[in-house]
Amino acid sequence: MKDMTSGNPLKLLVMFSIPLLCGNVFQQLYLMADTIIVGKTLGANALAAVGATGSLAFMMIGGIYGLTSGFAVITAQRFGAGDQKGVKHSIATIAELSLIMWVVITVFCIWFVDPMLKMMNTPKEIFNDSEKYIAALFWGCGAFILYNGVASILRALGDSKTPLIFLVVASGLNIILDFVFILTFKMGVAGAAWATVVSQLVAGVWCFIYARKHFRHIMTLSPQAWRLDPKFAWEHLRVAVPMGTQFLIIAIGSIILQSQLNTLGEVTIAAYTAACRADQLAIQPFLAFSIALSTYVAQNYGAGRMDRIILGIKQCIKLSVTVSIIGGIMIIIFNRQITMMFFKDADPELLRESGWFLTFNAVFYSVLAMLFILRNSLQAMGRAFAVLASGIVELFCRSFTAFYLIANFGFFGACFANIGAWWGAAIMLAIIYFKTMREEQGTFNVSHTRIRDSRI
Repeated sequence: MKDMTSGNPLKLLVMFSIPLLCGNVFQQLYLMADTIIVGKTLGANALAAVGATGSLAFMMIGGIYGLTSGFAVITAQRFGAGDQKGVKHSIATIAELSLIMWVVITVFCIWFVDPMLKMMNTPKEIFNDSEKYIAALFWGCGAFILYNGVASILRALGDSKTPLIFLVVASGLNIILDFVFILTFKMGVAGAAWATVVSQLVAGVWCFIYARKHFRHIMTLSPQAWRLDPKFAWEHLRVAVPMGTQFLIIAIGSIILQSQLNTLGEVTIAAYTAACRADQLAIQPFLAFSIALSTYVAQNYGAGRMDRIILGIKQCIKLSVTVSIIGGIMIIIFNRQITMMFFKDADPELLRESGWFLTFNAVFYSVLAMLFILRNSLQAMGRAFAVLASGIVELFCRSFTAFYLIANFGFFGACFANIGAWWGAAIMLAIIYFKTMREEQGTFNVSHTRIRDSRI
């Protein structure tokens, strides 16, 4: 366990974020491995089938990540306040809420998979493969809930290394299973999805076993801790639901965008898929910094240390913006080579469109870095509805791109989707952030045992 309520903030954030960064990179690498293996073994159409479901996969995985991270905010706040009983009760509540979440998400996603693909204008040439791929991920949502739930709890307690270790092993397993399921068992694109699910399940189980063994004094829960307290459960849901809904809203915007991109043909879908995979890998450093900042802010908020929160946020901004500029320059220089990794024979149009998307995004990575910092800081202080509001802004921006820019400018218009969404959400969060900090500095009761109710 790591107490982040004392010590140099920048050093704490960097040391805590390194395992997060490695874990995120490995997670993205095995998602990229799925894409590369599918593209090189099954062809561009199979890659397009996987890409056409990207927004649906994000809806499920992002929603799970948002909910589990939101649940763990309460755990981190209790830990920062030195409330061991509250930490144990929070862990038990997370387990109970996660079980309910598993049932609800599975039923909803499987029931609506066909209507969602049709609504997204998925081309008939790739419809069956898209259905097989996304259905496999939906059936395996419990694996994502298990891993993200346990990993969020460990991070709330200050342990960011353990989730990394098991994720690295699972990443290697995922690549092996890709080849086994696709080439040996001839499972097609569904094999890539099941490889991801099985690997995530292995990571989750190992993470849970480790937590039970090495955090026994925390993870050994009494019958009283398992008693479901509606008021305490609502405290978790009040933070988690807006965070999960925020991912859902962003996913809806991505679905709308994807539905319009699907009308531009398989080459464009494949270009967009390859560019998105590379883009997601590039943004991992400042995403890791912001996740580390979330734990740091939550613990210090529980401890009543607003002075440390402000200092940590300022230092994280400087670090993240610097890294985002360096990463953006590298993407701009090597975007063509990056795209060619995904295909045996890349179409010139595919290379051009992928290059546009990567270059436009890279120029504005610093805006995204600021967005991550503001969003994670606010949600760590319990301001979950502020995060939800930023998601609504992103939905509006992506919908405008889909219905106006793509209709008039094709794929070139789609390249502005992320840029507009980042700017809109970042401006809104900046306004809320400065308002929040003025309120907190004026009204916060500096106490190491008191955790205030969230307002926005």
